[in-house]
Amino acid sequence: MGRSPTPRVLIAPDKFRGSLTASEAADAIATGILRAVPAAQVIRRPLSDGGEGMIDALVGSGAQPHPLRARGPLGREIVARFATLGGTAYIESAQMCGLDLLVPTPDSALRANSAGLGDAIRAVAACDVARIVVGLGGSATTDGGAGALLALGFAFEDRDGQPVELLALERIWRIRAPANRAIRAGVAITVATDVDSPLVGEAGAARLFSPQKGADAATVALLERRLELWSDALERSFGRPVARLPGGGAAGGIAAGLSAALDATIVSGSTLMLDLLDVPADIARADLVITGEGALDRQSLQGKLPVRIAQRARAAHVPVWAIAGRVEGGDLLFDRIAEIVTAAGAARDPFRDAAEIVAELAAALATEWRAAGPVARDG
Repeated sequence: MGRSPTPRVLIAPDKFRGSLTASEAADAIATGILRAVPAAQVIRRPLSDGGEGMIDALVGSGAQPHPLRARGPLGREIVARFATLGGTAYIESAQMCGLDLLVPTPDSALRANSAGLGDAIRAVAACDVARIVVGLGGSATTDGGAGALLALGFAFEDRDGQPVELLALERIWRIRAPANRAIRAGVAITVATDVDSPLVGEAGAARLFSPQKGADAATVALLERRLELWSDALERSFGRPVARLPGGGAAGGIAAGLSAALDATIVSGSTLMLDLLDVPADIARADLVITGEGALDRQSLQGKLPVRIAQRARAAHVPVWAIAGRVEGGDLLFDRIAEIVTAAGAARDPFRDAAEIVAELAAALATEWRAAGPVARDG
């Protein structure tokens, strides 16, 4: 290794929910780096872990976008996009049932559903593809994928064999597959999850994630009970236990529902996107990696993108920094972490002024890095 006037800096953030898209965050970080180290070679790689921004990241790397119409989390029709690349279709569930599509309240936490995702899967299944990848993350729903299955033609029955409405999830005893499936035989279904959390339990879809979707304590308890009974119905109907399935709690439990009913394979969305876009090679060639997202906390350790990037960077012996809206918790594997909320102080809004603050934080970190004499890797 030798010193070089042109250090290579890989900028690979996820979105900063409520303030910056992944692309906007990458632009802001690049602005700060170049302000402090004008000679730096900056590689921008805005990313997604399967949640918001997945389609943008894929299209930015050469995938073909396609429009589709589907229902939103509360039933209103929306226009979304999916992408195709090399015989695989990619769907971003957040475009149909994302948290950004409503104002979170206890009522919306109970009523929001994944029917729009089922609409999208049905539309994409009509295309000539061998595989469908469903990116899960950033959802407003905690319905266990029931809405998606209903939209795909599955039927719900109570103990007496009577039809059950979607909102009465706790009454569902058995799930009947449609005679004519929307997805033709031979098409593989993969769900790319943004977390490793199970469907139920302390780290599950309801207890850990539904509060950010508007659920109060009573609603969290009701959602947990619904998911417990839904899990029983899935196992009873398809013979697959999913209550403790790693990743099954992603996107309000959609992963568990699709795994049981569609035989979908669950994979880490972060790992899938990093490998698909060849980010490990970018990391290996970099002198410094900078990532980030809206929050770095205990949820980040459940498979979020910045932690996956930090793991890859450490394995490659490349220093890795993170910039986040807020930071909570202990060791998150980063060499340096900067927080927008702290930098904003009382004078600025951490959401409205996020781009400006991120650029300042990146410049400050890069100035410190330059003063220490950044080392450029040979090759």
